[in-house]
Amino acid sequence: MKRKRITAISLGVITSMMLAVIAFAPSPAQAYVLLGCKWGTSTITYYMPTPLSVSGSFTTGAGRWAGVKATLKFGTSASYMIYGTSEIRGNTVSWTAMVRAKGTVQNPPSCPGGLFVSGAVEIAFNETAAGWSSASADRKAGAAAHEFGHALGLAHSTSSAVLMYPYYDIAPTTPQADDKNGVNSLY
Repeated sequence: MKRKRITAISLGVITSMMLAVIAFAPSPAQAYVLLGCKWGTSTITYYMPTPLSVSGSFTTGAGRWAGVKATLKFGTSASYMIYGTSEIRGNTVSWTAMVRAKGTVQNPPSCPGGLFVSGAVEIAFNETAAGWSSASADRKAGAAAHEFGHALGLAHSTSSAVLMYPYYDIAPTTPQADDKNGVNSLY
């Protein structure tokens, strides 16, 4: 009889402890990290001259952000906020693709007062970077989507489960819920 009573008490204590842990457990932390820059509008235009070999990847990457509060829309050569280009830099730089101040090698874009300057942001692809030529079309579009994430205001994440992880050959090729939550928190 005593043994049953101890078991019943033990089960009650264990159950209470488990409920307390569940009730007070912290919610999962967000993985997204913000740059501290964003656009002053939720409709952002981009432009890349064709026939650059990365034009398709660039446009597909932008389209992967559909469904967030910011809208990426193809503009014209006379009317764009983000400019796209490709370069042949080989191993003279360490990046495959990057967001930078337009016309520079790797300077960060201007962001006075926390807002990007229209026409001064550029996404550049290094077409001769190691692994780029053998990357699949999906991986290349994923790299473009990642760079658009920066151009929308996201920094790199330490989670390899999100698009904003800094290694495009490991990260997902489409924005994940946390990536989208980051953009939605800005716009």
